[in-house]
Amino acid sequence: MSQAVLEQNTNTKGWGFGSTPLVAPIAGGALTALRPHVDPQGATRGLAENDTAASRDRRARGALNPWGAYGPLAVDGGWRAVPIEAGEKGPRLKGWPGRGVPTTPEVAAWAAKPGANMGLVLGVHENLPENEHVVAVDMDVTDPTAARAVLDIVRRYVPDAPLRTGNPAKPGAVFVRVCAEPGDSPTLRQGGKYRFADTPEGKTEQVEMLGAGRQAVIRGMHPAGVPYAWESGRGIPEIRVAELPSLSVAQAAKMIAECDAAIEAAGGVLRQAGRVSGERGGSGEAYLPELNESAARKLLTGLEQTANDLDRDEWIAFVKAVHTVCAPALGEEIAFAALLRFTDRWEAAPEGADPELLRRAIHEGRQLESYGLRNLVRVMRERGWTAGAGFLAQLDFSDAPPANDNDMPGATDDPPRPVLLQDADIAGALDAFEASVTERGLPLYQRGGPVMVARGRYRDRCGREVSGSALHMMTVANLTEFASRHFDVRRPGRKGSEVPAILSHQLAAAYLDRGQWRLPTIGALVQAPILARSGRIVSAPGFDPESGVFVADTLTGFTTPDTSDWRTETDARRAARAALTLLAGLFSHYRFATPADRSVALAALLTPFAVHAGVRGPLFAFNGTGPGVGKSKLVDAIAVLLTGARAQAMTQGVSAAEFEKHMLGKVLEGASLLNIDNVEQPLEGDTLNAVLTQERLSIRPLGTSRTVTVEHRLTLYATGNNLVVRGDMARRVLTCRIDPGVERPELRTFPFDPAERAAAERTALVSAALTVLAAHAHSGFPGMARLTTAYGSFEEWSRYVRAALVWLGEADPLDVTAGLREADPVLTRLGVVLDALVSTVGLDVPFGARDIVPGSALTEFVAADDGDAPAPRQVLGAALREALAEERIGRGLADAAGIGRYLGRNEGRVVNGLRLDKARSDAKRGHLYRVSRAADANPHSARGGSGG
Repeated sequence: MSQAVLEQNTNTKGWGFGSTPLVAPIAGGALTALRPHVDPQGATRGLAENDTAASRDRRARGALNPWGAYGPLAVDGGWRAVPIEAGEKGPRLKGWPGRGVPTTPEVAAWAAKPGANMGLVLGVHENLPENEHVVAVDMDVTDPTAARAVLDIVRRYVPDAPLRTGNPAKPGAVFVRVCAEPGDSPTLRQGGKYRFADTPEGKTEQVEMLGAGRQAVIRGMHPAGVPYAWESGRGIPEIRVAELPSLSVAQAAKMIAECDAAIEAAGGVLRQAGRVSGERGGSGEAYLPELNESAARKLLTGLEQTANDLDRDEWIAFVKAVHTVCAPALGEEIAFAALLRFTDRWEAAPEGADPELLRRAIHEGRQLESYGLRNLVRVMRERGWTAGAGFLAQLDFSDAPPANDNDMPGATDDPPRPVLLQDADIAGALDAFEASVTERGLPLYQRGGPVMVARGRYRDRCGREVSGSALHMMTVANLTEFASRHFDVRRPGRKGSEVPAILSHQLAAAYLDRGQWRLPTIGALVQAPILARSGRIVSAPGFDPESGVFVADTLTGFTTPDTSDWRTETDARRAARAALTLLAGLFSHYRFATPADRSVALAALLTPFAVHAGVRGPLFAFNGTGPGVGKSKLVDAIAVLLTGARAQAMTQGVSAAEFEKHMLGKVLEGASLLNIDNVEQPLEGDTLNAVLTQERLSIRPLGTSRTVTVEHRLTLYATGNNLVVRGDMARRVLTCRIDPGVERPELRTFPFDPAERAAAERTALVSAALTVLAAHAHSGFPGMARLTTAYGSFEEWSRYVRAALVWLGEADPLDVTAGLREADPVLTRLGVVLDALVSTVGLDVPFGARDIVPGSALTEFVAADDGDAPAPRQVLGAALREALAEERIGRGLADAAGIGRYLGRNEGRVVNGLRLDKARSDAKRGHLYRVSRAADANPHSARGGSGG
């Protein structure tokens, strides 16, 4: 490497500490970068005075391969050194965590291998007692302010500890001895994981103590292009282990805690709290690593298939192990809930799971030193986990614990990426890609095509920073990035070799255009727990295969309602009534027109939590007498409970086509809630009708010529003043009328904002909503027996939501539909036409469209008996003109063709006890109709609706 190149590598950005690394030439033309150290007094130090000529000569000889110069010193000093290939994350040597001091022949062999770095196996040392370990304090921090503060804290505790530098952007690592009580083994506190505004995606910053079962590079070349160096000029293995400063376990924990506080004070945002971990060394058999999210989720899925016939001691070791490997990635709540379900199947405890017993088993006592991940997987495979065969191999834990040297760029605990070879066999490559994605549980799904979950942060109307998630249709560019993140993409090279590559455009486009994928189908994206069809409450973040739901966020503090207390229907009803009272408190200062309107508001809140149980609800329209009554705030409160943010709103727009595009776009992206705000035109349209009653929709994504079929679980809301609902929409809408009873409702003051209270008490309110639904379902849906009418197309909604409210003593939400029918202009005009037909033609008398066409202005009017009233035929003519104009038939003219279409469209409809039917067809007069008395004139009956 040239001096110019090295200076460029070391001087770029650096630490930002006010100085740049020093570059010094050494013998043989090699170079070493010595990073300046800022001590607590602010003095900059380079080589220490004890940097001897012999040390400088060894650095010169060890720049490319340190084993020739430093290998004999490692043997002599009792250091457990291992070889690491340049650019690798850790040793490839099988069983390296259990290796001792290398032999002289091994040193000679490794010295002959070009580019071999030297790593140090941490933990026990032959010259130290069992209760004393060699530990590396890795300062994996790049923020300049935080890095300076962390280095000062570490220097204050261990001022003489040797500092090894590598990555120019980080302080490096110091090496110390940590002592435990005699007869015990040191336990190390791991610092919290933090992120700054400029921290790369997928990375965190922390101060970590690496001990038994871990390693750190001590000599050689860093992947960033600079040599590993020691601040004093001398380091391991030149020094003796007795020269390392010593810390007690308590002192080490206090130092890490101070470093965490310094990182947070510098602006770091905590992503995962620190923890205390028992150090385990030796073989991979007893190693319990923290799994990443994907692997942890796969293991908990396998736990659902695992029979629980363990004895008590093995059960304790088992649940401790599962909790250790899964809780850091998925959280305490998710891991505990999975273990509670596993314990509920415990044959040794037929009375069921005891949460307190499980909690003690997890947190009290120490984990068996011999119980590792391999034991855990073996137990699960022996008891039914069929997919566990390749689990360890995919994680690369089968031979040894994973290497960890976080000072290396790109270091991660994720399992190695499988190779994706793109050659002439395109179909084979795509099949292999898709099989690997599904087997590894990677975050790629299908919804009318491959989609991914896109996350973002924004500020809501109250200035709060909130997170949002949406489904994003994959493009060629997205798929290329996805492949590079999760696969080692390669292409054939010369002489049968494989060389690194990026996913080709042809391969990515071919996969996106397949038309048929084996990816999991995602039905919806939610940000809160929901009720599944089985009655199970889904709260764990990530994809749930049973419900087809992706839970994007965890609700802090949420606990599943305890059904064990619902021994009788009375118990369940009491719990549900208390929960409903809590929910109703959100709307306590609203003045609803009738009890049924209040019931509609409660139904609007409960419905989005039930749609994933196969429930399809109506549109909930919040109807005010004027502006300022709080309609939008009410919808916002519901949206905050469901998504954590206020409602996404859209308007009817200037055209029906634009409205349709906007709405279907929301369906395609998997939105769970949508508010049509400030409705001024009548609510109607084929698109709205289809979205409300059809489970699957055929949609053409914007910018494409193909159509996709997707399932949707969207709950629709609308707000407006004196809303009008037309035609077939009338039976698909429930209106909640808010009547403040004052002239200027916008001037009123209230004790709280519903949306703000929903945000502040979100966990409790979501739990209350699910308690109402779950208690009613748990009791066998007893509210169904109290319903007096059916609700066509919304039977499941009636069973889950409407019946639950009636069961708890609320008014039937369907009572508001009578007013909707009366206000429907289409139905009103039809009633006038039928009454006029009876007066003009008579009951049960066949007539055709030509028979009732209004005559000319001169002959149409006939004097009525009372002198001033219009004749029946005049009334019929006026009614037909108004009805055809209302339904936009014809050009405003009541001609035979328009009247025929109008009669055909309303065939079978019943209004005001009158029914329009087709009588027969006549060769000369065409279709003949008649008006008769309906046998069932109940306005709430299925026949009395608006059809469809």
